Amino acid sequence: MENEVKKDLVEIRTETFADAIMELRGALLISQVQLAKELKICAGTVNRWEKGHCEPSFLLQSRLANFCKEHGIELHWKNKSEVEK
Repeated sequence: MENEVKKDLVEIRTETFADAIMELRGALLISQVQLAKELKICAGTVNRWEKGHCEPSFLLQSRLANFCKEHGIELHWKNKSEVEK
């Protein structure tokens, strides 16, 4: 995992989506509940993401990307097929 700052932009790169969400929350100093409220989802969904039980739908990925953009963060992770190779 590496975080790079580029012109007021924080770039978070991780191996898994679960790690990406934990890094995102750490960078913003927010709880699972706070992130869930921002994304208009239940906190249990964020918890399942962080445990690696599931990944977001395309719609939620889009919502997450917009949230990150609003906070000056670029979030990158490998999809499950890339990690399993």
